[in-house]
Amino acid sequence: MTTPSDRRVPDLESECPRPIADFAAIEAALHARHDRRLPAGEAVEFAGRVGADAAAIVAVIGVGRRHREVFVFARSAAGKGGVGLDGPLGAVVDVLDGVLAQTIGVERPSLPLDWQGRPFGSSLVFVRGELRDYAAEEAAAELLGDDVIPRAIPPRAND
Repeated sequence: MTTPSDRRVPDLESECPRPIADFAAIEAALHARHDRRLPAGEAVEFAGRVGADAAAIVAVIGVGRRHREVFVFARSAAGKGGVGLDGPLGAVVDVLDGVLAQTIGVERPSLPLDWQGRPFGSSLVFVRGELRDYAAEEAAAELLGDDVIPRAIPPRAND
């Protein structure tokens, strides 16, 4: 059973302050499952963080001007979480896997938009998807003199 405090909006900075240990293995498993369904030229990148009772992974799918950012966050419901893949991290991986299965290779994917907590095992999971055009957003911000909305995964130095 979830409590009202479980349903508070995630604060990724404070709830997930550390990198995920052995994230390379999780990332490799997600790539192995989903890369073959990517349209030609498209790529998917992952980034993730954890905390004492929470985990978050973001997937960025796309190339060129069209990117889909999918955020999945989970926290232990009423302190009933497990450790590693038996707790919030496992819930995040399972839910992200399902969202990617419904998103990658689909002509007009519907992305989850609500960022509303829902029970999943012993965790409460929040999912949010956004369709982004980084080049247009950055050009508009420069033209208007506004701050650029940060990318879910910042570009690497050689990109």
